[in-house]
Amino acid sequence: MYNNKRTLIYLAEVIVGAALIFLAFTGRLDGEIWGGIGGGLMGIGIARTAMSVKYNRDPEYREKVDIDASDERNHMIRNKAWAWTGYATVMIAAIGEIAALIMGKRMLMNACAIIVCGILVLYWGCYVIISRRY
Repeated sequence: MYNNKRTLIYLAEVIVGAALIFLAFTGRLDGEIWGGIGGGLMGIGIARTAMSVKYNRDPEYREKVDIDASDERNHMIRNKAWAWTGYATVMIAAIGEIAALIMGKRMLMNACAIIVCGILVLYWGCYVIISRRY
């Protein structure tokens, strides 16, 4: 799963993240936005680099990761988690739409309505494509 090329990519993420943080602190970039993006990129890069090093050095961990990646039960659990996340997103956005309407926040209401509509249109399109394949 992990190889030396990916480890180098993860190290590059750490470097780019650190550079974004540095540029944000020196005032060359907007600190609120780019500093946060740099911190997130750097954190992900550090975590993924550590996982890659552990994968390359520890045969037991490598076997566990490979089994988890290819196990049908894990695929089913991941797919069900994505489905629940989608349902929850639509319901939260719909509730947010109603709450924003009650509070008189038209712009927020429209944003929530666009999210609900967009996800439902995307769901319908994916359903049509997948139903043709299977």
